[in-house]
Amino acid sequence: MLKGLLLSKTFYFNLITGVLAVLALPEVVAIIPLEYLPVIGLFTAIGNIVLRTITNLPLNEKTSLLE
Repeated sequence: MLKGLLLSKTFYFNLITGVLAVLALPEVVAIIPLEYLPVIGLFTAIGNIVLRTITNLPLNEKTSLLE
């Protein structure tokens, strides 16, 4: 695994998005209504676009920042 992944904002953003997707399971839908899922998807797309525009290093070059 690339050490630079730990410094990636996009990685953490997508990790949080994955957690939100799990929260859409039927057991959790009683708390978070289904009508919010399109909004979560929209914020995910916009968030990924924003993070990609501010990315300036590939993951394999970020490893030098950890050392």
